[in-house]
Amino acid sequence: MVQGDVEKDAGARQLAIRLLDRGAADRVLVAPDWRERLDQLTQGLAMTEDLLLLFLPEGVPEQEESLRGFARHAAEIRGRSAELAAALDFPGERAPAEVWPKTRVRVIDGEPRMLGGPLTWRDESTGLIWVRVCGGTFFMGSPDEEIKYIDEYAEQWASIRNQKKEEVKGEVGKLIADERPRHAVLVEDFWITRNELTLAQVPDDPGKEPGGSGALPRTEIDWEQSRLVCKRLPVPDDPGGKWKKPDLSSEAQWEYAARAGSATRWSFGDDPGQLGDFAWFEGNAGGEVQPVGKKRPNGLCLADMHGNVWEWTQDCFREDVYASRIGPPVLDPLLDPKDCKNRVVRGGSFAGPPFFLRSAARGFGTPDDRLDLLGLRCVRSRVRQLDPLTP
Repeated sequence: MVQGDVEKDAGARQLAIRLLDRGAADRVLVAPDWRERLDQLTQGLAMTEDLLLLFLPEGVPEQEESLRGFARHAAEIRGRSAELAAALDFPGERAPAEVWPKTRVRVIDGEPRMLGGPLTWRDESTGLIWVRVCGGTFFMGSPDEEIKYIDEYAEQWASIRNQKKEEVKGEVGKLIADERPRHAVLVEDFWITRNELTLAQVPDDPGKEPGGSGALPRTEIDWEQSRLVCKRLPVPDDPGGKWKKPDLSSEAQWEYAARAGSATRWSFGDDPGQLGDFAWFEGNAGGEVQPVGKKRPNGLCLADMHGNVWEWTQDCFREDVYASRIGPPVLDPLLDPKDCKNRVVRGGSFAGPPFFLRSAARGFGTPDDRLDLLGLRCVRSRVRQLDPLTP
């Protein structure tokens, strides 16, 4: 929370934008009447993980009682908003007092940690880059208002399929329905590969060590092979055994990473006119897959989350799975039955319209699909004593 007027206080607005862009916050409230709106801001927070920070100008009375009990970790920071925003440029995680050593910082609950910028690790032999994503709560799926774009999406899809808009409108409406209802999800920290895995990092025989050349994404690889490739990737040292072996992401992890703190259709906003800056799709790829990492990354420094190739996830595809998650935030949901016929794919491809590249868009493929527009990206999740909640 930032005490200030978002319309008049440029410093407060800048601080809010930096917190969101760096992934340090899922939600930011900038308001002079933040006390009255605290319940609204913290609705859906999971007490086990979330962080609540209050940024105040000097001279305002202490607010300890106003914040206590709303989140596991809470702190009060005082100073000029523009100066506080400028300090949010550091790698990895730090305590607020380390971020702002010359600023008055008061811890109210827990042990707050700030995310300044994604922590990364690079394997020099393969060029593979892992990015650590700070966990948090987000709203997964599309809002009910998404249906207002159905004509826009149907026109995109009809153009590619050489059909009339009315002929595909029902199909598009069904795809949007699969993304609803929007629901609260809590994900724990995880590592994710910055790019889609490439030909240089994935051998033709997934049982062999990676190595080779080529910046094009590795495609024509099925679901089981993709999981095997992930498990064999080089990873950062883990002396405490806190992290699992790499694997495909869950659908929730994928969308959390793709959104990078956003709640819009794409990570950069709602304007499809900007899509070409961030993604390869049917409007600019020339019908061919493109080298990874050539477009602008999202707020977590992840490239090609929109477009280039679809990406496998662990989850089994079920049309109505979101309806079973209404209520309090679900912790790291994963749907992974043994008899799954279709697995979720995410992100869209070089051959697809903007509709399929949205952060909430869901696709699926049979586990043995080997397609030239389907690749992979891997994650490394935290070790937990309790299994993920399902579905």
